[in-house]
Amino acid sequence: KHPMQMASTKTNKTAKFINELLVKHGGKTVYTMYPSVGISENPFIKFMFKGAKVGDKIDVSWKDNTGATEQGEFELK
Repeated sequence: KHPMQMASTKTNKTAKFINELLVKHGGKTVYTMYPSVGISENPFIKFMFKGAKVGDKIDVSWKDNTGATEQGEFELK
């Protein structure tokens, strides 16, 4: 979960948004996305790739414009 914060001169908040999203399956990158400020908080992102089956795990990682990173592992259903 990422806050996807927009910049605001009224509150002196600086923008904070994901600018790189990577998905790996079996150690191989199967999806890459370079979003920007136009993506909402908690977006639904759909993509397809070949070679996966139910129960396989994917690794998802992201980096934001401040350099913060996060990653997680998810099971395919």
